[in-house]
Amino acid sequence: MKNFLLSTVLMTLLFLVTTNNAFTQPKQLGQAGANIGYNLPMGTFGDFYKGGFNLGANLEYRLLSKLGVSVSFNYASWKWDDLGSGWSHDLAAFSTIGFLLGGKYYITDINGTIPYAGINLGYYSFTKKKNFNDPTETFSNLGLNVCGGALIPIDEKLSVNAFVDYTNIFTKSYSTNYLGIHAGIVFKFNMSEDEEE
Repeated sequence: MKNFLLSTVLMTLLFLVTTNNAFTQPKQLGQAGANIGYNLPMGTFGDFYKGGFNLGANLEYRLLSKLGVSVSFNYASWKWDDLGSGWSHDLAAFSTIGFLLGGKYYITDINGTIPYAGINLGYYSFTKKKNFNDPTETFSNLGLNVCGGALIPIDEKLSVNAFVDYTNIFTKSYSTNYLGIHAGIVFKFNMSEDEEE
């Protein structure tokens, strides 16, 4: 399953890159962003944990006018849901640190607002603690993230980034999946020595 998903992501990115002639070649732009969000656990994961906050940062390189590739980092944490699980814990916490590689497709500009869709393959490191006196457990797994959102320009270089995403991490006993709602800032910068005329 993991190998199939990895192959799907790589083939999708390869297809988009090789369709170079279908897109105009822009001035080469990079962009850096940061965001804050709220994650809503779903399925079995939602039976045991409450929603929690997310912090993220990313660097992106625009290969083509409508295609970007990115490297992202995020941190998310949750608290144990005693009412949902029926179990009692003094202090139960669960957190993940994710490192993601992926791509975005930018849809047609709509009055300055640029909607997009993206897919990312991630490596997630987990930290888990069931009780205050228990040792901290750590482990890691691969995961898949899909997102959709829009860049809303403030000026030529700065934009608001509003997006939702769905993450599915392939843990052993059950999938850790959650829906995220995020907002942040994106700063664009020129990665080419040539300036537009």
